[in-house]
Amino acid sequence: MKGGTPGQTDWDRLTAAPLPKHYPDFAALSAVSAHRYPDVRHFMVWNEFKGFFDEENNRWDAEAYTELYNQVYEAVKAVNPRNYIGGPYLDMARPPSGSTDHDSPLRGSWGTVDQRTLDAFDYWLAHKRGADFVVIDGHATARDGGPGEFVALEKLSAVSRWVRTRTQRPLWWAEWYVEPADSGWSDQHQRAIRTAAMIEMAKSGVNTALYRNPPPGDEDCATCLWTNTAEEDGGRSLPFLTTLRNFARWFPPGTRLEEISAPSAVRVLAQAHMLVTVNTLDSPVTVSIDGWDVRLAPYETRWIPRTP
Repeated sequence: MKGGTPGQTDWDRLTAAPLPKHYPDFAALSAVSAHRYPDVRHFMVWNEFKGFFDEENNRWDAEAYTELYNQVYEAVKAVNPRNYIGGPYLDMARPPSGSTDHDSPLRGSWGTVDQRTLDAFDYWLAHKRGADFVVIDGHATARDGGPGEFVALEKLSAVSRWVRTRTQRPLWWAEWYVEPADSGWSDQHQRAIRTAAMIEMAKSGVNTALYRNPPPGDEDCATCLWTNTAEEDGGRSLPFLTTLRNFARWFPPGTRLEEISAPSAVRVLAQAHMLVTVNTLDSPVTVSIDGWDVRLAPYETRWIPRTP
């Protein structure tokens, strides 16, 4: 479908898009997958517009992607009208480093999103056949010389609110990256930044945040959810899995959130029966939260019941 030799896969061209003449073939393949795996009900079409950048015009080819999306949408819906299909799975990236040619009004202390990305999103939204949810992804990491890593997380809520001005369809973050490569952060720091990120997303009306488990690890993996399943005793839960389970239990979509005052160094998310708080400092703090004096260790995450 990408112009290679039929029957052979060129693994170096996985990010190439199908040729337009093969859009019907890709849609047919998607329908076969939906039929073969009826327990799979949610389908994200493509990934980050890979292969859809128009080098000649220096912009995303939203028209081509949307044509592929629409054909997949109809094919998968024909298998089961109750299947859920979403796009456009755009990377809400900043303009190239040092460039201001494509800055957008979607900006903050964390930076700005590339206007070409926003234009592609709006085109897809206006010309799609339908969508049961919308999908985006992106990095929210501190830039060199920029704001701190916890301030950079505000990009997640800023982008989410921008999407909400366009559509009220359920919003998914398929990927979200909040830690620079080779950060050298402590286990507590790694878990704190991810928990604070989920707080940002919950506050801005995100419905689904997919979590990508790091490569199989052992008990020393701070952000893994379970131990290496290739090992005989693998698959045992690790501490960060409890955090994800708690978010799913206490803050599912539609949860009524309550305002809780706290110092800027502490992130708090609360509902009627539970709150979670994160210390963003590499030092202990004692703060008043919900009428209680709470002492938090450096980068500590704590879940606090609000009712007996």
